Amino acid sequence: MPNNALLQIKQDTLKLIDDLKVICTSFGLGNDGNEYKIITQCFLYKFLCDKFEFFFEQEFPNQTIRDYKDFKKEEKEDFFLKLDDKKLPKLAYDELLSYLFEKHFNDNDLHLKLDAIFNRISSNNAELFNTKSTDKTTIALFESVSQYINEESKRANFTRSLLDKLKNFNFKQAFLNLQNQQGYDFFAPIFEYLIKDYNNNKGGKYAEYYTPLSIASIIAKLLVIKPTQSVKIYDPSAGTGTLLMALAHQIGTDSCTLYAQDISQKSLRMLKLNLILNDLTHSLR
Repeated sequence: MPNNALLQIKQDTLKLIDDLKVICTSFGLGNDGNEYKIITQCFLYKFLCDKFEFFFEQEFPNQTIRDYKDFKKEEKEDFFLKLDDKKLPKLAYDELLSYLFEKHFNDNDLHLKLDAIFNRISSNNAELFNTKSTDKTTIALFESVSQYINEESKRANFTRSLLDKLKNFNFKQAFLNLQNQQGYDFFAPIFEYLIKDYNNNKGGKYAEYYTPLSIASIIAKLLVIKPTQSVKIYDPSAGTGTLLMALAHQIGTDSCTLYAQDISQKSLRMLKLNLILNDLTHSLR
C-alpha cells in the first residue's frame, strides 16, 4: 500500500477518536471519569466487528456477511474453530455492528440493545478475553455504556450518535494491507493518541502516567540486541502496556508471551485494548 494511502487511513482513525470524544462532550461526559470506558469500548467493538467480517470474507470470498445469518449449526461450528485458531471472537450475526444498523438503529431502546450485545460478547468470549486483577476480580471485555448517561431519555440518542460515527469508518482496508509486524507500526501511534487525554497529572499524587511510545521503542531496541525465541516478559507495573508492546514488536509477537500487572483498573482496560490491537490476545490471562 502506498504510504499516502496508509497515512489517510491513520488520519481517518484519529478523526474517529476525536468524533467519539466530541459526542461524549456534547452529552456532558467530556473529561468525565467514565469517558475513557465509552471511547475505548466503542473503538474496540468497531475493531472486532470489522476484523470478524474481514476474516469471514477471506474465508468465504463468494459470500457476504449477510450470508452468515443463514449458516447452519455445523457451518458455524467449523467457522468458530477457525476463529479459535486465530484468537478471534465468536460473534453471532445479531451481535455485529452491521446488524444494529440494519435492524435497530432508529429504535428507542437502541442503548439497551447495544448494552445487551456488549454483555453477550463478553460472556460468550470470556475464555479468550476476560482477565483478572491481582485480587482475582474478573475484568470483562465489555460492560454496559448507557449507564453513564444520567438522563434515561437521552441514552438512545447518545448511543445512536456514537454508532453513527462508527458506521462511517472501516478498518478492513488496514487489515488488508497490514501484514506481520506492520500492524504495530500502524496501531501503536493510534493507541497513544487514543489515551493521550487520560495521561495527565490531574490526579495529583494519584495521577497515572504512561510511557511515551518514542521512549518505549528506544528502551526495547536497547534491551533486545539479538534475535531471540520463546521469551516471557513480565512487567509488574505495566500501565497501558506500551513498553511491553514495544518489546514484543522488537522480539516478534510469535516469539514471546507477555505477563502484566497494574494496580489501576483503567490501565488494565487500556492494556487489554493494546494487546488486542497488536494481535497479542494469547497474552490475555
